Amino acid sequence: MLIQKISKKFLNPSLVFPCVCIALFLSGCQTPNPGSPTFDREMALKKEKEKVKVAKRSIDEIPKWFLKLPNDEVSLYAPGTATSTNL
Repeated sequence: MLIQKISKKFLNPSLVFPCVCIALFLSGCQTPNPGSPTFDREMALKKEKEKVKVAKRSIDEIPKWFLKLPNDEVSLYAPGTATSTNL
C-alpha cells in the first residue's frame, strides 16, 4: 500500500518529464572543454577508431583478383596500389 502511494507520487508524468530533461541537460555538461588534455585524447581516439573503420571497410571491398592473381606462363600479373590510402 505504501509502495503504491510512493510510486504514484514519484511516477507522476508532470514530475518525470522535468526530471528527465534536467538529467539530459546535466549529462550534456559533462563533455570536456575543447583544448583540454582529456578532450584532445578523446578526439585522437575518435579519429583512430574512424581510421580503423575505414581500413576495415577497404579490406572488405578488396576484389578477389587483387588477392589471388591470375597465373599465366606468358604474362606477369601484379596488383598495384602505390601510396593511396584506399585500395
